[in-house]
Amino acid sequence: LYLAIQTLCNPGDIILVEQPTYFVFLELLRGLDVTPVPMPMRSDGDIDTDGLLSMLLDFKSSRKIEKIKALYLVSYYANPSGHSVSLNAKKRIGRALEEADADIAVIEDAAYRELYFETPHEAPSCMALNEYANMPVLYTSTLTKPFASGLKVGYGYCSDKEWLQKILSIKGQQDFGTANFTQSIAEKVLQKGIFDKHLSALRSTYHSKMLKLHECLDSELKALDWSWAMPLGGLYLWLKSPEDWRTDFDSSFHKDCIESGVMYVPGDLCFAEGKPKDQIRLSFGVLSLDGIREAAGRFLQAASQVEKVCH
Repeated sequence: LYLAIQTLCNPGDIILVEQPTYFVFLELLRGLDVTPVPMPMRSDGDIDTDGLLSMLLDFKSSRKIEKIKALYLVSYYANPSGHSVSLNAKKRIGRALEEADADIAVIEDAAYRELYFETPHEAPSCMALNEYANMPVLYTSTLTKPFASGLKVGYGYCSDKEWLQKILSIKGQQDFGTANFTQSIAEKVLQKGIFDKHLSALRSTYHSKMLKLHECLDSELKALDWSWAMPLGGLYLWLKSPEDWRTDFDSSFHKDCIESGVMYVPGDLCFAEGKPKDQIRLSFGVLSLDGIREAAGRFLQAASQVEKVCH
């Protein structure tokens, strides 16, 4: 992702992002002096494609559309929201970009695509859709999330040869090539079917962990007017706290949770603009079921203390 932005953008350029989006990507953009601009969103988590087209046309009429270099899409079981972009929305995004007649690339971050719990998400990648045939698309994924975090092996597929060559050139200057040893491990596990076998077990494990975290929080948190949707894959629950209950990075609740020995990602870090103070990301990926139970208990203890203070 860093290489993609480095090769596309100059300081002051714009990348269109979802709300919420991957908070590390937002930090990456700021580090390169590139501006993340949020796209209009629908209540179901998809991009408001009519609003997107209107936004693009406004940029075009003000002669600023050339500053927009790419649209960034976390399309499967997204970090942080767990949302997957619908097939209809993907097609409409492609049509909006085409109708705006602007030279805007698409970066599709599919790091969590294989981590569905039971059934793969309906939508193919942007690479496979006719709506994106005439625009630069970079599809990125990884073996870190679905196989082994220590490998640090990812991959990308770029439809634009010039962009790809720039990425490869800078990558070679920075790391002199991804380590052969870890690539060899990845090659063997893929060829021998070990990856597929491991992934099947991992999906079941993550599903069980998600259900355990949901079960541990469900009755007590919902009694305090917290809300969340159960994801169909990925590693996260995306929670909304009650009205007037701050959970952002600078909130006392966030500090109380850390003091209680439990950490979450404050939702305000995941927004380019607006930065709501009532949303959080909880991860169930690393902990055991017993660890999830313990972490949930610590979280509930911090939440119950806030409730007592409020009353």
